[in-house]
Amino acid sequence: MKKKKASYLPISSEAFDGTLYLPFEPEDDNVRFRTIYILGSEEGEIRSITAYLQKHTGWRDAPAAVVALHPHEWAREYSPLAAPPLREGAAPFSPGAGEHLRKIASELIPALERQYPLMASREARTLAGYSLAGLAALYAAYIASDVFQNFAVCSASLWMEGWMDFMRTTPLPCKDVRIYLSLGKKEPETKNERTRRVGPCFEEAASMLSAVLPENAFCSAWNDGNHFFEPDRRISRGLAFLLSL
Repeated sequence: MKKKKASYLPISSEAFDGTLYLPFEPEDDNVRFRTIYILGSEEGEIRSITAYLQKHTGWRDAPAAVVALHPHEWAREYSPLAAPPLREGAAPFSPGAGEHLRKIASELIPALERQYPLMASREARTLAGYSLAGLAALYAAYIASDVFQNFAVCSASLWMEGWMDFMRTTPLPCKDVRIYLSLGKKEPETKNERTRRVGPCFEEAASMLSAVLPENAFCSAWNDGNHFFEPDRRISRGLAFLLSL
């Protein structure tokens, strides 16, 4: 099968802005790609992520499309709960993640799958995020597991007030999901009283998820560095696990 060069295409609508990466333009109309959706990402980041994944033989045999979604309102679109801002002058967290995820499911995904060669099944869809977007990706495992099967949850804001109570009281609706959970080793060392809770929250979240998911469907990992160290590499490691590369 002849393959044309990979392309990075802009996505723009009233609700979404982003970039779509296609590994190649298929000559065969029956060829469809698995799709990775990355919340809060930019084109430069997905270029780094795809370069990392291309080193894997499994990716070369079955590459995936990648959709990087740029945030319009970070503290609203990716927060599942209401919470005060982390610093003075910043926007407070407002619970808009549920609405944002529903728009992705009902508007963005159908539009992209109509226009581009993307597989139209939850088994072929992966959702990834970092920081607050990572928390939104984990939230999606509870409210959008009918849309996505795989979730890369990297350096998520698990410290957010009320989140661990949500996990303790809310069962995963689908037990066939696959989740990758990671955190930087130095993240619990932050001076911020709220965010340094993330270490114990990460360990508890990993314990709860490992108790209900098969070993090959869940991975928790500690990465080197603080919250801002190599986010693209951390996301890439999660995707490699979820795509079984």
